[in-house]
Amino acid sequence: MKKKRIELLGLDYYYEKLENGMDIYLIPTYHKKKIATLVSKFGYRHDCFFDYKKWHPIKEGAAHFLEHQMKETEGEGKYDFFAKSGTVSNAGTSPNDTRYYFSGSNNFEENLQYLINSTFSPHFTDKTVEKEKGIILEEIARYESSLSRLKTKTIIESALVKSDLRNFGLGTKESVLSITKEDLYFMHETFYQPSNMFLVVTGGFDPKETIKLIRKIQSSKRKKSFKTKKIKEPNRVNEKDVAVKSHLIKSPRMEMIYKINISKKNISKSLIRKYLSLFIKHKFGRGSDFVNELRKAGIITGFISTDRIVDENHVIVILSAKTNNPKFIEKIKSHISLFDADEDYFLRQKKIILSSYLYMPDSFSKINNMFVGVIKEYDFFNHDVINENKKLNYEEFRKTIELLKFNNYSIIKYEKGIENE
Repeated sequence: MKKKRIELLGLDYYYEKLENGMDIYLIPTYHKKKIATLVSKFGYRHDCFFDYKKWHPIKEGAAHFLEHQMKETEGEGKYDFFAKSGTVSNAGTSPNDTRYYFSGSNNFEENLQYLINSTFSPHFTDKTVEKEKGIILEEIARYESSLSRLKTKTIIESALVKSDLRNFGLGTKESVLSITKEDLYFMHETFYQPSNMFLVVTGGFDPKETIKLIRKIQSSKRKKSFKTKKIKEPNRVNEKDVAVKSHLIKSPRMEMIYKINISKKNISKSLIRKYLSLFIKHKFGRGSDFVNELRKAGIITGFISTDRIVDENHVIVILSAKTNNPKFIEKIKSHISLFDADEDYFLRQKKIILSSYLYMPDSFSKINNMFVGVIKEYDFFNHDVINENKKLNYEEFRKTIELLKFNNYSIIKYEKGIENE
């Protein structure tokens, strides 16, 4: 086990790769509570894999279905086990991974052993699988009838052409109904193996004793080779102009969806994303002169909401406002092409970023989330992503933004419709 240090945080952590390929990150802090997060690098964007014999398709929604079924055990339920010691536990599926965690002060070693063993020892039956189908179909029905789902689906399908982010995390009615117990065991055997997983533990514990326990638990776990498909996403958007009419829409809204290529630049993708976020905040944040001018002119109602979707080589920037005025689109297009952020703004924002890291050691859960997030993106804990915040500089910010292209976009117009129209 190697001891390492994050200078920006003044924080030590321990790392070990077990013989079976599983990565272990232990970050002891002064807190009494502990949080342990066990992550499988299997998410809803994965739609096939190769086991060096043939390609196997993955049914849409399988990662989410598997996560739900992992709570099933032969004895008491997982949540009941953790609740006995006043410990919070949960799970979640994202595009790239599925995570299982617990957080609490009591019975740490017992809880950690249970988290690992139960995640590597599934118990699926035909009965529990059929029951789960009904639960997930209800979840799909609720989500499909929500404005949030309508907007997310429209944005992703307009911007992305081939990316597996187009997959719907919950699956479709057809795909969910087709999932079997055998499918789940096959997915688990492939993706829930040590070499495709990592564990992050944060809080008040002894790292030497903890790694001994983990080694003992993991000593007999299997290792299997496979690879997932890499999709090359085109730079163009899928649809330039999209009109959406729905009873879910209460007032007209327009969105500019910019698809920005961040590959093949002489700077890391993480830095480009940071600089791009600072730029968008400056141009379209609540306190910006531009937003206030649009409000005074009656072009928009309220503010411009900003969001982003990150794919491997692209960032999708979403600018949305309550309006049906075509001037909104023209104003956005002309305004985003001009770099006008001064150095004072940049230095204030850099100070805010550094301050957020300075106080991070006070929160064991934020530290845990930071580690998980960085490992998910780089497949290891990349110190450079944290330390590069110290090196942020105005000239690099300006030059980076000037290199980016803002000529690739979709325009989405939402208007109120009639139900079942």
